[in-house]
Amino acid sequence: MTLTDRIINLIEQAKSRVARVANSAMVYTNYLIGKLIVEEYQQGEIRAEYGINLLQNVSAELTQKLGKGYSVQNMERMRHFFLFYLKFSNELRNCEVFQKSSNSLRVFGDKDIKLLPVRSW
Repeated sequence: MTLTDRIINLIEQAKSRVARVANSAMVYTNYLIGKLIVEEYQQGEIRAEYGINLLQNVSAELTQKLGKGYSVQNMERMRHFFLFYLKFSNELRNCEVFQKSSNSLRVFGDKDIKLLPVRSW
C-alpha cells in the first residue's frame, strides 16, 4: 500500500467516524425535540387543537430560522420517536443486543439511562 493510499484510508476512516458521531447527535437531538413537544402537548385544555397549532407555529418558526427539515410532519415524527422509545425504554435497557452493542446511543434521562439504537434519521 502506498503512502497516498494509507493517507486516503486514514481520511476515509476519520470521515466515517465524524458521520457516525454527527448522526448520533442528530438522533439524540430529535429524541429531545420529541420530548419537548410531548411535554408541551400536555399543556392546554384542548390537546388536539392546541397540539396542531403548536406544531404549525413551531414548524414555521424553525423553518424560518433554520431552513428545511422542520415541517409539521417531521415535528410529528420527532414526537412519535420520543414516545416510541419512552414506551419501550425498559425493554431496550434490558435487551442483551443493545447492552453489548457499541452501536447504541445512551440517553441520560432524569432517572435512568435509555439505550437507543443508532439509526440514520
